[in-house]
Amino acid sequence: MAVDNPNVIDAIGTDQTTGEVVLTISDHLEWDDRNEHLLI
Repeated sequence: MAVDNPNVIDAIGTDQTTGEVVLTISDHLEWDDRNEHLLI
């Protein structure tokens, strides 16, 4: 689920220790302004 497309999941995994499901967000945007980037 790229930050600018929340309807897509990039990767799904399982934590081997806890068994929790982990969703991975792929982020291709620049980090020039960290505060603005984190708000996106």
